[in-house]
Amino acid sequence: MTHDDIRHETHDKGGKFFIHEGGKHVAELSYSMAGKDMFVDHTYVAPEKRGGDIAPSLVAAAVEMARREGRMIIPACPYVKDVFDKTPAYADVRRPPAKDDEED
Repeated sequence: MTHDDIRHETHDKGGKFFIHEGGKHVAELSYSMAGKDMFVDHTYVAPEKRGGDIAPSLVAAAVEMARREGRMIIPACPYVKDVFDKTPAYADVRRPPAKDDEED
């Protein structure tokens, strides 16, 4: 999977990164804007495409955009949160949780 396969579309309150193969929608990562932050709330990969590099590539595309545009990412999607937890290189674009959201 290359970044060339990933498309991006925006609307006034957010957007999505997605992949089509053979005219079929096979994957997407969606986000909404929370001020200047990207609130990433959903990742989907078609069952027959899971387990490869598609989902991590979508996260990488979002991180690349956040860096380019000076944004932070709030990883609300459990998959994206897990990727951020396991990828220290993404710490520069991860919005720290609010004090009320942190576990004791």
